[in-house]
Amino acid sequence: MKPHYTSMEQLLRAFFGNTPQLREAWQLLRIREAWRALPEPIPQNSLPLECKGGCLTVLASSTVWVQELTMKQHQLLAFLGGRAPGLVPRELRVRLSTRRFPRATPTPTPPPVTKLKPSVGSPAWENLAWVREKASQSEHEWATWFLRVTAPWFDPSSEEDK
Repeated sequence: MKPHYTSMEQLLRAFFGNTPQLREAWQLLRIREAWRALPEPIPQNSLPLECKGGCLTVLASSTVWVQELTMKQHQLLAFLGGRAPGLVPRELRVRLSTRRFPRATPTPTPPPVTKLKPSVGSPAWENLAWVREKASQSEHEWATWFLRVTAPWFDPSSEEDK
């Protein structure tokens, strides 16, 4: 029994499959969709331009990206094959773009981390005091580091407590 509905993908495939130019446009649309799913720096620095005769041409933002994408062409084609089976080109060519790619905005600096300080007399405080005592008797590098890091908690005149 034939279903009473047609999916959007089936409609688009039927529409784009009528001529070779439309098939190539459909293939490029699907490849661009899969390209956006690549790890973050790749889509920001490259863009699939055209797919003709089984060859995908990709624009890259710099010569470094041209080289990087050329070296990874087999992995990129395999990734595209997993995302858009049947639409994968046989070859990948990378060209240097004359247009500027949008730069990624830098991530804002994280807020300062509030340091946790055990309250005097608590079990954590007692354990730290015991470990500090053992560390003061040791000559290991970790002991020196531990004493230096925990000194502000045990020194009442420390600047961090104020």
